[in-house]
Amino acid sequence: MSDRDLISHLEGVVKLRCKTATPEDISSDKSSKQLLTNIHTVFVFSRNDEYRIVLRLRAQFPGKRIFSAQYDLGPSSHERPKSPPTHMLEPTPVAYKQPVILLATPGSDSDYLAALMTQAGLPCPVEYFGKPIVGISKSASHFMPARYFHGVQKTLGDTQADFSVLLHTDVVAALVSNTRLSAERLKKWLHTSGAKIIYLRREDKLFQAGLSALLQHRPFRSIWSILPNQRKLFPGYQQANFLEGMQALGQINREEQLVEDLLSRHTNTITLSTEEFTSDPMQQLGRIAEFLDGKMDPAISIQPGGYQEEYAAFPDLFDRIVEFRRQYIDRLGLHAAPKTDSIAAP
Repeated sequence: MSDRDLISHLEGVVKLRCKTATPEDISSDKSSKQLLTNIHTVFVFSRNDEYRIVLRLRAQFPGKRIFSAQYDLGPSSHERPKSPPTHMLEPTPVAYKQPVILLATPGSDSDYLAALMTQAGLPCPVEYFGKPIVGISKSASHFMPARYFHGVQKTLGDTQADFSVLLHTDVVAALVSNTRLSAERLKKWLHTSGAKIIYLRREDKLFQAGLSALLQHRPFRSIWSILPNQRKLFPGYQQANFLEGMQALGQINREEQLVEDLLSRHTNTITLSTEEFTSDPMQQLGRIAEFLDGKMDPAISIQPGGYQEEYAAFPDLFDRIVEFRRQYIDRLGLHAAPKTDSIAAP
């Protein structure tokens, strides 16, 4: 059950093997009964009052399985299969007494740091509030972050005490701008929860903006979240759109200002850059372990070369990002000396 335009879009992309309906089709108890009599499972995804629709249908049909896309399916999306880079190990959850938050700007390769932390026996940050939250918070009326978070807690069950999250700044900015979650309320939660925050940012903003432009219309956060069979969705001929790159650059700068405000009085924070942890991962993991009062696996040994190896699987990626930088310099007349890039050319 979804909005008419969303159903039309889905039907144009895939063959739906289910019945469809719109909120208007079940506007009364009588029409819902006629439509859903022989239906056992219902998924509801609507921009307007989705949760109210779900509650009404659950009350009318207590024997049916009725799910909210935003508050039932969304919070469990982190459970989808993922394949870490071949040189990394599978996650091993580590218990910590307070929330551990890896807060990162988009295009900072936070997925890579999260995987390294897991491999080193540190907390495993999971992106519970994923990229779709940005669009949903803008388009859906009355999106409720607290209810979504409650859905995440339900999926965690007894492991809530081990809560470690990967949170991107575009999600934070979207929730603060489009929902009732104010910056002050978020500050208060960070303080009262005693959360330990690892803030990751990229020094090379032009590289970051070019990468963000390339991933703008893709479901991926970085190359680290692209499964091998999904690489066909990232065509080699795609260029970084200059306008989207400039918009991403402005957005990154605005989000960093928001983060600085959020963390201005939060003492449990450590800041590091992508360039620092890719050039000397062991040293930076040691800093994180000390900050978290934790211990690294003494047998772990991570070489910086693994970072370049994964980027090499996308042969044209580096050149396309460098091309965005060249356009930026040419259009603004900033003909400075070439800058050493944050990754080596494949």
